[in-house]
Amino acid sequence: MSGHTGRVRPRVKRETARASASTDWLQLRASVNYIEPPIWRQLQIPGSLTMDGLHHVLQTAFGWTDSHLHRFSRGRTELRDGLAAGQAFGRKGAEVLYEYDFGDSWEVQLVLEEIPGSAEGAGPACLGGARAGPLDDCGGVPGYENLLEALADPQHPDHDDLVEWSGGNYDPERFDREAINRALAVLRRLR
Repeated sequence: MSGHTGRVRPRVKRETARASASTDWLQLRASVNYIEPPIWRQLQIPGSLTMDGLHHVLQTAFGWTDSHLHRFSRGRTELRDGLAAGQAFGRKGAEVLYEYDFGDSWEVQLVLEEIPGSAEGAGPACLGGARAGPLDDCGGVPGYENLLEALADPQHPDHDDLVEWSGGNYDPERFDREAINRALAVLRRLR
């Protein structure tokens, strides 16, 4: 019994809040990597939401069409679709990478900002953000930059084609929180 005094050490309360997989709400910041000015969303999700459910929330929040493969990873570990978000993030400040469309290679950095005690509404919600999400199949970061350049310049050789391809009304600066939340409400009813 070398050095054991029989005393039980008191547990030290950690400063970092931990998320429960089943009861807590999570406040995430989702930022598209390699784009300036930044495209981001602040999202509120239940900790019990699966990673597959988070995928659908992100698709809705960025206006993507869910027509490509995706994956979540933390470090070098790929996270399963059935894992609860509360387990995936674990504690405030934790980061998870969401990759969408392995051809265009969109990377969205997810950071757990807060574990609030209560939620706004009954399900996933968008609390804030900036700019429209990049369009599906635009060619990743270089294609997106070319798209913005062509849309902004009527003299650009691809202007007319890309205006038509993008639906004629794509505004990269537009962020509509209310529209995202209406779409998230529909998503909740469908699931």
